[in-house]
Amino acid sequence: MTRILARIWNGPGGRLGLTLSAAVVLFALLGPLLAPDPDLIDVLARLEGPSLAHPLGTDNIGRDQLARLALGTRTAFLYALVIIAISATAGSLFGIAMGMAGGWADRIGTAVFDIASAFPPLILAFGLIALYGSSPAIFIILVAVVFTPSFGRTARARTLSLRHQSFIEAEQLLGLPPWRIMLVHVLPNVLPAVLVMGSMLIPSVITIEAGLSFLGLGVRPPAASLGTIIKDGYQFLNLSPWIALNACLVLAAATLGSTLLGESLRRILDPKSAA
Repeated sequence: MTRILARIWNGPGGRLGLTLSAAVVLFALLGPLLAPDPDLIDVLARLEGPSLAHPLGTDNIGRDQLARLALGTRTAFLYALVIIAISATAGSLFGIAMGMAGGWADRIGTAVFDIASAFPPLILAFGLIALYGSSPAIFIILVAVVFTPSFGRTARARTLSLRHQSFIEAEQLLGLPPWRIMLVHVLPNVLPAVLVMGSMLIPSVITIEAGLSFLGLGVRPPAASLGTIIKDGYQFLNLSPWIALNACLVLAAATLGSTLLGESLRRILDPKSAA
């Protein structure tokens, strides 16, 4: 792990991505400890500008924006990590099974992935959430479904390149069950590509979560989210532009840092794809 971080730090893009990502994560972790209660309402202090008491100002009902931004950033990363974990696990298992099975199972699975990938992720998320609702659990599962084909296609491609390798054929000749071959011998070889894919999709998940929350289809008030904070700030843009501006800056830092970090990780763990 230390060697990977050192190699990331050696590149200018990786250095910037690591710095931005570390700053945003530290802000998400330590911000709520340094700021007052994010749900504390103080109507007399509504729409105040930055001050010693409220370094990033207050919103329309007097809640501290530093605390709410930190909590919203934590929510964004938490949702992103859970969604990526679910979609990576499901997509990897499906992709490996399709690649190892071949034949009609592979063709049907590929057709399903192609159909799901034909829709833009945000539009597909809109449709699924409008159809099934937007409670936190349903929101996480449905957005994970949107990103599962990306992991499935990656895992399938790597499995196809491994299926006829001599060590796989030797395990099959020894009579090992298919599930053991997939989990013990194929999955470790597929995992680096899946990790790279996950790191590069984190910005997309954060953006989709913020967009859906902005439209009222994701995190619901009074819970803090970057999308809900931007929405609140947009409604009072003429009176307090710093509310939306601060949230947009944090969102930009989170997505840019994750993108640069994911790109650097791709070059290190998957050099063939970077060629």
